[in-house]
Amino acid sequence: MLFKEGYFDSMGFIMLLSFIDEEFGVKVHDDELIEENFESISAISDFITRKLN
Repeated sequence: MLFKEGYFDSMGFIMLLSFIDEEFGVKVHDDELIEENFESISAISDFITRKLN
């Protein structure tokens, strides 16, 4: 939804991944770059929570 509605473009997504790494110490691997993990704020939050546990 975030991409489809135009809130993020490819550069914004790179910045988001960098923020997640810097703020939470969460590395996002290529196989995790799927729409379900980043389609909404809630999905991103759930993804980070799963990675931290």
